Amino acid sequence: FPQTINAKLTRQMVWLMEEYIGSFVPGGMVRLLPACKAVMDALCLLVEQVYERDEQGHAQTDAPLLRVRTEIERNYARTLRLRDLAAMACLSPEYLCRAFHRAFGVSPIAYQQELRLREAKALLIGTPMRVGEIAYAVGFQSVYHFSRLFSKRVGRPPTAYRS
Repeated sequence: FPQTINAKLTRQMVWLMEEYIGSFVPGGMVRLLPACKAVMDALCLLVEQVYERDEQGHAQTDAPLLRVRTEIERNYARTLRLRDLAAMACLSPEYLCRAFHRAFGVSPIAYQQELRLREAKALLIGTPMRVGEIAYAVGFQSVYHFSRLFSKRVGRPPTAYRS
């Protein structure tokens, strides 16, 4: 197997081929073993192509976008303005939103909200803090807004999530 394929994927591919071989060998069709090797080679090539495409996608992610994402991760509880994030990346706010979404699958604001909600979940489970205290601690300006967004994204209100 190529070195770039991780161990779990290698084990799954070996298992798949063993199952494939096992389905023919008992029937006396050992002559199909070269075909099994061809199938395994094809799977390896496919996996290599997927990995190469993934690595190219990560390499194409602009350093300014990575700086913006890191800034959001470090300061998720602060009020971050899109205009300031765009200035940090030397991009217009509109282009930053499009490029960030293309690179990471969500807008910068949605990413910040995801981080806030993730931290809120941890605080709800791991601390005795009240819901309002948690809302303000993770950066929400309104307990009402926090509760509505939490319910919408998580599927239940913060108090129900805690219990």
